[in-house]
Amino acid sequence: MKFKAYLMLGLAALALSSCDESFNDWANPATNQQEATVSFGNGSITERPVIDLGKVEEDQVQLCQVNAPTANPEEWAKAEYLITLNDELTLTMDANGNVDKQAVQDYIVKTYGRAPEERALTAKVVAYVGDGNTATKMVLASSDPFHVKVIPYAPVIEEAYYLVGNLNGWDPSNTDYKLTYVGEDPYEKPDFSITIDVESLNLPADADALYFKVCPQSAVGTDDAWDHMLTSPDGDDTEELSGKYGVAGGAFKVALSKLANYKKVKVNFNMMQGTYEISFINFDEFIYGIGNGTGWSRVCPLRCDNGDGEYYGYIYINGEWKFRSNETEWVAPDWGGALDAPDALTGTLNEGGNIPAVPTGYYRVKASLNTMTWQLTEQITTIGVIGSFPDNNWGSDVAKLEYNEATGAWEGIVTFPAGVMWKFRANDAWTYNWGGSADALTQDGPDMSLNAGTYFIQLYAFVNGKAHFVATPQ
Repeated sequence: MKFKAYLMLGLAALALSSCDESFNDWANPATNQQEATVSFGNGSITERPVIDLGKVEEDQVQLCQVNAPTANPEEWAKAEYLITLNDELTLTMDANGNVDKQAVQDYIVKTYGRAPEERALTAKVVAYVGDGNTATKMVLASSDPFHVKVIPYAPVIEEAYYLVGNLNGWDPSNTDYKLTYVGEDPYEKPDFSITIDVESLNLPADADALYFKVCPQSAVGTDDAWDHMLTSPDGDDTEELSGKYGVAGGAFKVALSKLANYKKVKVNFNMMQGTYEISFINFDEFIYGIGNGTGWSRVCPLRCDNGDGEYYGYIYINGEWKFRSNETEWVAPDWGGALDAPDALTGTLNEGGNIPAVPTGYYRVKASLNTMTWQLTEQITTIGVIGSFPDNNWGSDVAKLEYNEATGAWEGIVTFPAGVMWKFRANDAWTYNWGGSADALTQDGPDMSLNAGTYFIQLYAFVNGKAHFVATPQ
C-alpha cells in the first residue's frame, strides 16, 4: 500500500517562477539515473552508500550530499529544500541532505514491507526561496533523478523461540516447548506460536499458575539467557492475556483457574509488532475422516488452525464415511450425519452413525463442530508435479500422480534433472499446493529439490502437520 505526502506550505498550489525548472517538471523522468552524481542547477547531488536505518541513532538521516552552486551565494543562503521519493513522498530536507528518519522508515514499510532488505528509491531534490510575505516561491534548482538506497529498521527475528517456565523447571537450556511459525519469510508472517494440552502441563504441586518467559534460539543454554528473554511488559508477573512484551522483565502468568475450563492454551508472539496473545481452546487440533474408501482403518486428518472448531482437510470417499476424534482407535466421540439433499455435498453432523455415500472421489472437506455441519468444498481430480524443469519452467505440471486407494497415496514415476526446484499442486492450479520437506509438507510451503534421478513418488496429500511424501529411487 502506497501513500502520498503533499508539499508543505501549499507549494502544490503556488504560482512558481524558476531560474531553471519548475515543480511541474518533477514527475517527468530524466535520463542517466544510474549516475552516482547528478546535476543540481550549477551544482550537484551525490548519492550516499547504502543507508541502514537500524544503525542511525539520530532522528534525522542523510539521504544525499548537496553540493550547492556557488552562484548567487546570498540567495542560496536562504534556500529551503524538498526531496521527493519515487514520485510519491515529499519531505522537507536541510542543506546537508537530512530528513526525518521515521518518515523514511514508515514509507518503506508501507511500500515494500518490513524485511530488512536494501530498497532502491528514485529521488529528486528541489531548492527554492520565498520572500517570507507572499505565497510566491522561486525555484533555484531541481536535480536530475538519483538513487537513495535504504535498509529499513526491523527487529532480528530468530529461527526459533522456546517457552521457559515452571512447566520445565525454569531450565533455559530446555527446548521441549518450541514456538513455531508457518511460512518461508518470518518478516512476512512473524507470528510464532505454540499450543499445549492443559492436561499435559507438568507443573509443580504447589503451583497456582503457569509461569513462563520466552527464550530466543541464540540464548538457549547460555549464561546470560535471562537477559534476552521475552517477558511481561513490566517488571512484575502479569496476568494480562495480550499486549506488548518486554525483555528481561517478569514472567507471563496464566492462573490455573483460567486453565481449568479448557483443553488447550495457545501462546502467540508477533515478532514484528512486539506483541503477544494468550488464548484458550476447547477443540483438539485434529479430527479424522474415515470410511469405506479408507478401508475403515486408515484415517484422513482434518486440522483446526485457530482453535475455533472449524476443521479442514482431505478425504477419499467411496461409500459411507464419517469423522472420529482419535487418530489410532475408536473412542468417543465420533460423528456421522446426513445429506442436506439427495445429491448434496453438504450435510449435518451428529454423534454416532455414518454419512451416506456421495460421488466417489478425493475431496477437500470442511467439518464444523460449532454448527455440526460438513461440506465437501472441492473435488481434487488431479495432483501434479510442477517446477523449473527444462523447456517448461513452472509452465504446467510435468507429471500427474494417480490416487491409489490401497495405500491412500497419490503415486507416479517422476524424473528430476539436476538443480530442478519443484512442488506438488492440485487441479492444475495453486489454490491447493504442497512444498517444504519430505516429512513436513505445508500449504504454500517452500520449493523443494531432489538429487537428479528417477523416483517413485508417493504423496500423502493431507493438511499441515500431516502431509508428507516418499521418494523411492528407481
